[in-house]
Amino acid sequence: MPWALTATLVSYHVKGVPNRLKLSGPVLARIFLGEIKHWNDPAIARLNPGVKLPDTTVMPVFRSDGSGDTYAFTDFLSKVSPAWKAGPGVAAQVAFPTGAGGKGNNGVAAAMSRSNGAIGYLALSYVLSNHLDYALVRNAAGKFPVPGLPSISAAAKAVTTIAADNVVSITNPPASAPGAYPISTYSYAIVPKSSSAASTLRPFLTYAITDGQRFGEPLQFAPLPSQVVDAGRRTIAEIK
Repeated sequence: MPWALTATLVSYHVKGVPNRLKLSGPVLARIFLGEIKHWNDPAIARLNPGVKLPDTTVMPVFRSDGSGDTYAFTDFLSKVSPAWKAGPGVAAQVAFPTGAGGKGNNGVAAAMSRSNGAIGYLALSYVLSNHLDYALVRNAAGKFPVPGLPSISAAAKAVTTIAADNVVSITNPPASAPGAYPISTYSYAIVPKSSSAASTLRPFLTYAITDGQRFGEPLQFAPLPSQVVDAGRRTIAEIK
């Protein structure tokens, strides 16, 4: 069941390049496929007119362990890049064709800090709390919204259909949501439907998706939409 709502950011460490460089999904796919090898590549330059880009080698960094951020990132790339969809695909852990791996947000950030030209993906809260540079990613409307609670909520509101298994993909939302950040994602709680701890699980999970949501904003988690809360309540009722 979805119980938290946040985003995955694309962060980079490139000397001489300002914060909030503009990137697109197809360009990111080409970077992580190893097709774009230098930061002054024309595909990046076209998205950033007036920005002086160095000839620094691009160094992709990815999560070596299973990660929800990897799932969100690869889910987005698969929606905007046929080559990515046919290649590494979507999973919490995929075989990245190039680059270096790091375990956890700390491992990715450490690997990036050691390599001028590095680019990776990290949790929103980690990027902001550590004051790392991050990209503005183009959405389906052609806009570059700043990742944050408003743009995450806009992405969530754009996707109203909830499957029976409660899996909700809100990456690359439609162009009708121009303010939506395109790599927004839910985090999930996974619990057994039959448990001796059911009498504890039910109230705890109910609290997490209702009153407990007020603690999310300082940690860069947006409040759950009402339809997701309703689906969560129905799911909680199934725990016996």
